[in-house]
Amino acid sequence: MNPATLEQLLGIILNDLNKNNEVFDIPEKLFYKHWHNHVLYTKKYGQTLHNPIGLASGPHTQLAQNIVSGWLCGARYIELKTVTPSPADDIIKPSISIFQGAHHCEGTIELNVEQAYDQFLNAWIIIHILNHKLFTRKKNDDAIGTIFNMSLGNSLADIRGEKMQWFIDKMIDCSAEKAEKLLAIKNIYPEIDKINIPDQISNSFTVNSSKECSARELEYICKFLMVDKKLHPVIKFTPTLLGYRSVRAILSAENALHVEIDEAHFEDDIQYGEALDLIDAIKATASEMKLDLTIKICGGLPCRNITGQIPDTTTDVYLTGNALHPVAANLAAKFQSRFEGALDISFSGGADCYNVSHLLLNGFSTVTVCTDLLKPGGYGRLAQYFQELSRTFSNYQAKNIREFILKSGSAFSVRETALENLRNYAIRTLSNPTYQKSEITELTIKSRRPLFLYDCVHAPCVDASDIHPNIPDYCWFTANNDPEKAANALLTDNPLPSLTGMIANDPCRLKCTRINYDYPVLMKEIERFIAANTSAEALGATPAPSNGIKVAVIGGGVAGLSAAWFLIKYGFSVDIYEAADQAGGMARSVAPGFRLDQAAVEKDIERIKAAGVKILNNTRVDNERFESIRETSKYIFIATGAAKPLMMGVQGEDSEGVIDGISFLQQVRTDTLHLKGNQYAVVGSDDLAADAARAAQRLIDEKGSVTLISPVPEEEMRIDQSIKDALAEENIQVIDATETVRVIARAGQVAGLEVAGIYEDDYAQPYILDFDTIITCLGTEADIDFFDIDKLNPRKGSNATKMKRVFAGGSLLDASATTLQVIGDARRAAYEIVMDAGVVLPANLFRQTKDVDFEKLKIQKSQREKPYTAEIVPAAERKGFELITKTLKPPRAVKEADRCLQCDTICNVCVAVCPNRAMLGFVVADDDRLIPAVSFVGEKFNVAYHHKIPIKQKFQVLNIADWCNECGNCTTFCPTAGSPYLDKFRLYFNRQKFNADNNTEALLLTGTGNYRVLTLKKEGNLTTLTENWDALIFENDNCMAVLDKMDFSIQQIDMFEDVDGIYEIPEIAEMKILFKAVKDLATTT
Repeated sequence: MNPATLEQLLGIILNDLNKNNEVFDIPEKLFYKHWHNHVLYTKKYGQTLHNPIGLASGPHTQLAQNIVSGWLCGARYIELKTVTPSPADDIIKPSISIFQGAHHCEGTIELNVEQAYDQFLNAWIIIHILNHKLFTRKKNDDAIGTIFNMSLGNSLADIRGEKMQWFIDKMIDCSAEKAEKLLAIKNIYPEIDKINIPDQISNSFTVNSSKECSARELEYICKFLMVDKKLHPVIKFTPTLLGYRSVRAILSAENALHVEIDEAHFEDDIQYGEALDLIDAIKATASEMKLDLTIKICGGLPCRNITGQIPDTTTDVYLTGNALHPVAANLAAKFQSRFEGALDISFSGGADCYNVSHLLLNGFSTVTVCTDLLKPGGYGRLAQYFQELSRTFSNYQAKNIREFILKSGSAFSVRETALENLRNYAIRTLSNPTYQKSEITELTIKSRRPLFLYDCVHAPCVDASDIHPNIPDYCWFTANNDPEKAANALLTDNPLPSLTGMIANDPCRLKCTRINYDYPVLMKEIERFIAANTSAEALGATPAPSNGIKVAVIGGGVAGLSAAWFLIKYGFSVDIYEAADQAGGMARSVAPGFRLDQAAVEKDIERIKAAGVKILNNTRVDNERFESIRETSKYIFIATGAAKPLMMGVQGEDSEGVIDGISFLQQVRTDTLHLKGNQYAVVGSDDLAADAARAAQRLIDEKGSVTLISPVPEEEMRIDQSIKDALAEENIQVIDATETVRVIARAGQVAGLEVAGIYEDDYAQPYILDFDTIITCLGTEADIDFFDIDKLNPRKGSNATKMKRVFAGGSLLDASATTLQVIGDARRAAYEIVMDAGVVLPANLFRQTKDVDFEKLKIQKSQREKPYTAEIVPAAERKGFELITKTLKPPRAVKEADRCLQCDTICNVCVAVCPNRAMLGFVVADDDRLIPAVSFVGEKFNVAYHHKIPIKQKFQVLNIADWCNECGNCTTFCPTAGSPYLDKFRLYFNRQKFNADNNTEALLLTGTGNYRVLTLKKEGNLTTLTENWDALIFENDNCMAVLDKMDFSIQQIDMFEDVDGIYEIPEIAEMKILFKAVKDLATTT
């Protein structure tokens, strides 16, 4: 890294604040106003703290901009990054993995002693300046209420060495360097003379207990610094002190995250008894020296590197964050119980906005954060900590932290109450699902979409479904109480929202950005709400004009109805031929009433009819009618589905009491079921099997049972997690990875089923289960008698059959396709017909605009918000076939829709999660994309603008390479397959590093004030833009041009070679965009 100077950083911050009312993409509304939270004021080490929340030593406390960003958002107890005599020789990159628990590797200290001190001093000065600019003028109070705590490593010899002694002395008295720096920035902040900046940056230190340092050596270090330097001691203990068995028990619980720990780490580190002796010894010295001892709980837990992101060249990493929280809480309870609540404990290990109030109630003097701020929202997440604290303090009507603790319990003292709270809290963490594995724990929003230099904004949820629904739009319009536009946005991609909102799987939810905050947006529930509140006459967005072309659709199921809807929207005339007495297909005739409301489906169908689609029910198509249809329609789409059930193929399956799942559910729906079993077996592993099992459960008496037997392991079952949960709630046993061997029959009647478990492609010993009814749900196949099925077989990526202008799709081609896959296939077929017919669709067909408040959205992207779930009938009350999940009520639907983060509008997740602020978000104005085209007439030239460079999106990002330590955190959360710090432009301020960068695209910004030079390296070519007092000089391999400083128009141009005709210079447009984005980052002196 090449850290910023004080002049550069202060100039950037003040410019950003004055121009954009934000700092490093953090809006001013997220800045902490300490006078709003006076109840959080506290004292530590003889100093006032405006609140006890801070930054844990780590990636957020290494560079000045990191510390300043945290301070702006409210962090007041700053544990500075560990300083050692020498930085690590071979730093592992990437060094952070937040996926499936949070991990980091050691050896990430990159700054030498002098650089570290310089960064800490810069942060110290800037914080005082910002406090003066933002707060002192308003409140006439120049106290920053902030503590900087040094973290020192590693050995006594190191700390007593010359380098570390110099560093410690400078942190105690920075007056010399401070005076030089204040003089250097006088022209940047003229009021600097009015600010009282103390000469002592820190009066406390932290040392870390680890295998590298014995308890005796730690004692010597602490006593030396206490006696010789008069510094308050903090001893950070590692989670290993809880003991291998205890930690293993916590991390081996049923729903715990998968973590592999090695007992050797517990044996190598300081032992619990040694820690107690160490505390007693340091407490005694602290008392003599009138200093305060703090115990820090806790560092990371050493475990094996199974992250998949941190290189396997390091075998061990350190677990932090949520997964560590129960371990850290129980270690704190263990220590505090031993000392009867007398310890001053600073806590870190999975702190977040939802538990921070509990942590203060536990009596912790400070709470520091790291992992939570590495997630989307970044430093801005701290604002919600204070919102939650304000709410809970208000609930307790507490005027300060002591009163807050006292009012939370029944004990008579703060110490006793806090200890009681801590013990109870530690126990609760062991079973709290917040700190355990959930259905979304192992999900990632990353996709296969490549990451390009520009135009990376794209909602990952949209591509997760075959219908590519415009989820951000229908959520936005719902949240803004615009039901008509919400319906338009939904119906553009989904003609059957009632159906999909009730029974379809929900793949988009698994790619929702909210996964990295709390819980995905409940997209299905919002779809269902919109559909329920949209009339059958609502036709969605305005369709294309009629083109006079007739299309026949054979089959009125999901595929047929969907294709008809899209075709009518594209301007075609459509007739549907349906063999049954009503359209809707298997989805309508098979789905049980507790999952699907028939009236809602009818509403979807009526809407399709209202759009102009003609549905001919009770019209079976045979060979003769098929030929007739071919004569009267220009195109045919065959969507007859796959309704022929596949059987088990075992002995005895023709016995009385064996029924396929489709027939069973149809008979249940029409109340014509002739089988009256009480011991049901359902064989299958998809939604049909789950529906059959749940329907059967409603038919049995109290002595009956239903067992679902899946031929595949549970994790491979094609059943949504919510349906799996429902199976468990409704007491349906699931036996997975089990094949059927034969049906046991007596007198032709089912009596049981012989099955065998499957283990690693081998079968276990068969055994017999008693049943009187067996429902088979092992898939279906097409059954078509008017068309030679061999003539289907469309080529890959096409729905065209071997017959001219005859197309096919849906489950006819793929019997295992889900509802959404069928709709998506139908849409592709409809579009293929559009292309074949040569129909030109309007460019802006179905497009709607959103008036997004970007400041509000930035703030929203820093906040967590739990979902507003729909009402669900309790399991004990599910006796009949009434709908189980209710439609969201309007207030909850609006709030749930507002949880959508509008990822199609602006992303900037890499900007937020970068602790070093090394990802820069910038805006591209539409006019800046214009390409100047120069034509010459004799000695004169003319400039016109005919085209634009292919940058389509308003919001872009680039990487500030000088500040980036390639930790890899942006890669984790970027929804593309790429790594922003590698795939975006890399900006340097140092020419040597720029020249050494092997990337094909890089930028170099040099110069000061209004004399700046931007160099662009792209595809092997260099382009420069030089600013002087009155103009800009552009130069590439072909020309040199003088540009106007305001609008970049060409004032003069010299071509290096003769040009015939028009010469377009797209590099000028690109340099205009990039220069505007980065020019304010140049050194300001």
